[in-house]
Amino acid sequence: MASTDISNDIPLSGLITPSPTTSSNGTTSSSAAHKKDLTKDDFLKLLTTQLQNQDPLKPMENTDFMAQMAQLTSLEQSNNMLTTMQSMLTQNSDSNKIQALALLGTTVNAAPSSAPAPITGPVTAVKFVNGAAVFTVSGYDISLSDITGVPDPNQASKVNASKH
Repeated sequence: MASTDISNDIPLSGLITPSPTTSSNGTTSSSAAHKKDLTKDDFLKLLTTQLQNQDPLKPMENTDFMAQMAQLTSLEQSNNMLTTMQSMLTQNSDSNKIQALALLGTTVNAAPSSAPAPITGPVTAVKFVNGAAVFTVSGYDISLSDITGVPDPNQASKVNASKH
C-alpha cells in the first residue's frame, strides 16, 4: 500500500472561501482564518480535487479512498447528532417553561432568602431570567429551588370540612 503525497499537487484555491470581515473603523477585509469549520461540501471538494490531480502512474489506493469516505460519513453523522442534540435541548427548555407556567395560580410553600420567614401563597406571576424561572409568591420573587412544597388542595378542603 503506497502512500500518496499530494500536498504539492492539489491547488487549494477555491476550497476555503475567504469570509469578509468588517473592522472597528468600518473597513472590510477578507481572510480565510475566519472560517472555523470545514463542512461536508468542503470535504467533498477537497476529495474531488485530490482525485482529479492525482498522479496517474500512482493512483490513490482503494484503502486510502475508503478511509476518506469513512471520514466523510463520520463527519456527516457527527453533524446529524449535533443537530439532534440541539433540537432536544430546545425541546427540554420549552418543556421546562411549560412546567413553570403550570404553577401559575398554584399555592406553594417557599423559603426564599429574601423573606423573613417561610411563605405560603399562590404563584401570581412567572418570568424567565437567563432561562431560569422566577416565580412571584406573596410579593417575593423566588426561584424554583426556594419552593419547598406544593400542598394538596384536596387535603386542605378535607381538613376544613372535618372542622365544621
